[in-house]
Amino acid sequence: YDNFQFGNAYRAGEKFEDNWGCTWESSIDGIEGVVMGHPLSDSSALDTWQPPDPLKVGDRGPVDWDRIRADVAKAKAAGALTSGGVPHGFLFMRLTYLRGFENALLDMATGEPRMRTLVDMIVDHNMQIVRQYVDMGVDLMEFGEDLGTQTSSIISPRTFREWITPGYEKLI
Repeated sequence: YDNFQFGNAYRAGEKFEDNWGCTWESSIDGIEGVVMGHPLSDSSALDTWQPPDPLKVGDRGPVDWDRIRADVAKAKAAGALTSGGVPHGFLFMRLTYLRGFENALLDMATGEPRMRTLVDMIVDHNMQIVRQYVDMGVDLMEFGEDLGTQTSSIISPRTFREWITPGYEKLI
């Protein structure tokens, strides 16, 4: 670890703001930090907030879709299995990153109308990524998300079906 260059959100003591406006902090070099600054902690901020353009940037830096297309084409030509995917934490976790964990869960529990708007914005963002990979003809798509604790789901099945399932159905 003495000479390893840790990426954004993996360096102890350094705050990092991602392309969504979330501020990450890590306390241990090499271990991904946690979001400590939530751009939508005040739900009224949604009135002017916009997600990043997925055709230009990823969560933490620029995206080169031309290079990705070329890499997929090269892999396909070699007979390799090709894949694409959305960033880990693409919907449920993203809601908690943007609103904060407690705010996100309270929004779902109380039926906060702005939460539906936010969910739709995140799904639309991810759909643009999915379309890029589908247009490339990848063989499989990855949709990584953390939805539970060591012993149970974070939200009830009813809450999951109401807030998360429609987005998963659209994307998958």
